[in-house]
Amino acid sequence: MGTSLSSSGSPSGTSMVPPWVQSPDPLDDDDSRDDAVSQPAPMAPPGRFRGARLRIGRFADTGLLNDMKKGVAHYIHKGLGGSGVAVRRFGSTIHIAGTLFDALSGALENELDTDVLSGCSVNEIMDMLVDVVCPIDGTLDDESSRDSIKKSLSDILKRFPNADLLNLSKEQRMFAVECYIARSVFNRFYLDLGKTIQEKAPSTNSGLSRVKDARDYIMQTVAAAFRRMVSDVSVFSGRKIREVAHNALNTAVSVFEEAL
Repeated sequence: MGTSLSSSGSPSGTSMVPPWVQSPDPLDDDDSRDDAVSQPAPMAPPGRFRGARLRIGRFADTGLLNDMKKGVAHYIHKGLGGSGVAVRRFGSTIHIAGTLFDALSGALENELDTDVLSGCSVNEIMDMLVDVVCPIDGTLDDESSRDSIKKSLSDILKRFPNADLLNLSKEQRMFAVECYIARSVFNRFYLDLGKTIQEKAPSTNSGLSRVKDARDYIMQTVAAAFRRMVSDVSVFSGRKIREVAHNALNTAVSVFEEAL
């Protein structure tokens, strides 16, 4: 995601979970879905990102990792409304994770013509996968998700240089989903607080270094939670991946809040 892409977050008095965000409930097509996620999300309080910006600003200036962790904790706790609401905010991430797994498993063959794709370049295949998994809808969330998907596919090829995106192993598919979820959470953070890092860092190079530190911390925490959840699963499907992603994000945001 380009360093210029950022937002100020939703203003006070608006929903903490925008109406276009999909349900985070992995059972949202089942009678057993959690009624809690169907309840209206709380309204954003005044100054919801103030504490996060203060700590992240200090981190940008000094590079102290404790300030960065405190900033992320404030971001989750008040900026996104605490662990429960934060997971709802990542509802679309959870939904797309399952769709990405299905696409990489060949379960979306009606949308992906493998005969046509077999003659395409790697970049063309990645672009087609992005379009199928996350069609353009014009929101910043959409742009962030598409960026996360494309980079997760690139991550596969970095770790597995000989990987065939049209015929991935289970390990490769799981790695792609892990990278997508972790990148999606970081991208959301960067949309809301990236501008603070850019403005408070003493130089362009230090700003880039601070962004990398925050990205590593956030992505590694989310990825570790995902791997722990995956280790207990033997049979996978898009729906099962949504359940795993939901539980992993619950764990990760709780870890983030513990730094308060």
